[in-house]
Amino acid sequence: MLIKRESIMSENSVSTERLSKRNLWGYSMGGIGRDMAYQLVNTYLLTFILFTKELTTAQFGSISVIMILCRIFDGCNDPFMGSLIEITRTKIGKFKPWILAGVITNVAVIMALFWVPLTGKNYVIFFVFGYLLWGITYTMNDISYWGMMPSLTSNPQDRNNLATLANIGAGIGAALAIVSIPFFTAGKFTIGGNAVTAYGVISAVVCALFIACQIMTVLVVKEKPLPPVATVNGEKRTLKEMFKVIFHNDQLKPVMISMLFYSVGSAIMMGLSTYWIYFRFGYQGFLVTLFTVLSGISAVIIVFYPMLSKKHSRRWIAKLSMGMIFTGYTLLLVLGLITGATKVSGSIGIFVMLALCGAFASFGQTLFYQVLTISVANTVEYNEYTTGLRDEGVIFACRPFTTKLGSAICVGITSATLMILGVNNVTKKIAEQENLMNMGITASEEIKLAKINEIIAGVSPSVPQWLIVAMTVLPLLILAVSFIVYFKKYNISEERYDEICAEIAKRKLAAEVVEESLTDGSADVAELNADVSSSDAVTLADELEKEVASDEGKA
Repeated sequence: MLIKRESIMSENSVSTERLSKRNLWGYSMGGIGRDMAYQLVNTYLLTFILFTKELTTAQFGSISVIMILCRIFDGCNDPFMGSLIEITRTKIGKFKPWILAGVITNVAVIMALFWVPLTGKNYVIFFVFGYLLWGITYTMNDISYWGMMPSLTSNPQDRNNLATLANIGAGIGAALAIVSIPFFTAGKFTIGGNAVTAYGVISAVVCALFIACQIMTVLVVKEKPLPPVATVNGEKRTLKEMFKVIFHNDQLKPVMISMLFYSVGSAIMMGLSTYWIYFRFGYQGFLVTLFTVLSGISAVIIVFYPMLSKKHSRRWIAKLSMGMIFTGYTLLLVLGLITGATKVSGSIGIFVMLALCGAFASFGQTLFYQVLTISVANTVEYNEYTTGLRDEGVIFACRPFTTKLGSAICVGITSATLMILGVNNVTKKIAEQENLMNMGITASEEIKLAKINEIIAGVSPSVPQWLIVAMTVLPLLILAVSFIVYFKKYNISEERYDEICAEIAKRKLAAEVVEESLTDGSADVAELNADVSSSDAVTLADELEKEVASDEGKA
């Protein structure tokens, strides 16, 4: 019985078809604008609020609690979003409708968060609804975007390349945001001379890029033909069954736990570094930009991941990344404490040296995140191997869930640190000066900066010292837990993944044999079902594997 190779490879199978350049670039470039928007809110919304909204300690505490609760809710909402994606079938595809709906609604909410002219208690009340809506609308886009990735290719090397380039695109977007935002919102380069105007202009530009990049992905990426909605015993899968995907996948759970701790640990340094820099080196946004630029250079290491993955296993790369993380944070802590107690503590040379230490740690974090991203993607095939169903949308809903839950924990840690050290009391005074400048009461930007620097000069020297302790020791401890969980519990190695893919291909080929035989009327249903795994189908599958390997070798 002759079976065409093309008939074996469906959207839900492990395919030997290579990833097109159109899909590779169209998908990856979409991450530039979306990660700019994410960084604007995730990294700088709290800074924007502290330096422009004149919050009391109680109001700042309320904002922090709201952010934590909303992110937890948003994370819990991710599986629901994933289940909706799984049953979506439209003319433009499974993922694209949600990508479009997410970007349009999310942009509207972002503009409201940064443009509403409220301060103090009134902004806190508005923030309850605004931040909740931001999380819900971003989820639409985030899960559909990342859920699309494993559906585009199952080829291991192509998936490495796609994940690498997608993370590079996301890294470029994140870098553009973290470089430009502090540079133009604090110090002598502030747009409009005050932070209120500056954040408004920047949010508008970022939102425009977000829309443009996501539309490009929708227009360029070509989704594969969709199979019928996943069913169990001929009926649509229920939400309960969707949750079973998460809890019954014994490889998905550990990598998600590892990613949760990673999300917390990797964000703490950036969450506290702005305040450490301002209080130790002065109220100049370009210093924050320089620090983040040097740290952001770490994204470049992603380019080398495919080369590393050809020579070394993911476990080896994970060990390398942890070594870099430990070295970078330890040097930043030791040198930061020593220089902080000297007369040269505020020199630009000392600053660059410390920033390079932070950059080295960020290099390691970037590598480990790439390992985790690919590990999550590989659980799609593992799920198909164990259950017969891929469930990309549900599985990749877990990634943003852990990211958001981790972000909530990070906000709690960051906010608690700032309140314990009394940082919010200082930022309230700075916010008053920014608003006076915005209203035209302060005569010039030079006068505003002079008053702010007087406020900072009154801060105790122990505050920046404790800040650097928090932004190094805490990440080290938390990332160590992430590393341990990954090594102890996740066991889909490169070799194991290849075995899983080969077995899936054999099963599908065997199913094709049954289907063709039934169509021809040449076999009994019961007999075929009994013998399908041991018949000529397996032999045919083995022959197909050899043929594919031979073709790849010739290529």
